[in-house]
Formats: sequence, C-alpha cells, structure tokens
Amino acid sequence: MALRVSARLFAGVEPAPLDPPGQPVTGDSHEQLLAPLEAHAASLGFTVSYEPLDGRAGYCSARETRIVIDTALPANGKVTTLVHELAHAHGIDYKRFSRAEAELIVESVACIVCAGAGLDTSSESVP
Repeated sequence: MALRVSARLFAGVEPAPLDPPGQPVTGDSHEQLLAPLEAHAASLGFTVSYEPLDGRAGYCSARETRIVIDTALPANGKVTTLVHELAHAHGIDYKRFSRAEAELIVESVACIVCAGAGLDTSSESVP
C-alpha cells in the first residue's frame, strides 16, 4: 500500500534550507593526530603540505600525489580536512563518482573517523 501525504499537512510549514548553516571545527585537542595522518598519507605515496589557501580548507591532487591543507585552520580543522582529503587519496575521486557523490562519501568518512577519535565534526559535516 502506497503512502500518500497530503500537501495540506504541510501548509504553512517552511521547508528546511537547502544550504543549512554549519559551524567550522575549532580547537587543538586532537593536534597529535596530524603526524600519524601525515604518515598514512606517505604510506599511500602522498605528501602533505600546509599552505595558505584563502578560504579553501584543502585539496588532494592524485596527479601530483599531494594533499594541501590551509595553514589558517585550527589544528582540529586540519585533522578533519586531512582525513577528508585522505579519503580522496584512497580513490574516492570525481572520475568514478560524481562530485556530489564523492564529497558525500569522503565527508561521511571524515565524520565517522573523527568521531571514532573523539573529535565531533558534526557541526561542519552534517549540514
């Protein structure tokens, strides 16, 4: 039996915004994870560098086998971004997946991995 929902039930209800607000990850409580994450990148053949990126958190270049993280991020933001970019380094790219699919996968990985390490990134990942 198909469920039918009447439009009347939602009359006067504002839809959720398509781009809900998020909050950046702050603090330095997990800074000690950067070195092991950098070592993991090296084990994949990637270098990690920290450079000013003017508003972009980071990127992964498979062609250059390098990951770049914005120097302006706090340590916990660097951890979260590095985990995100490492997921790209593991092959979640825009060739096999659409950009939206790849970003959903790698952000899910970052949220789960960071939560496992005790770093709550849901304020940035979930929205």
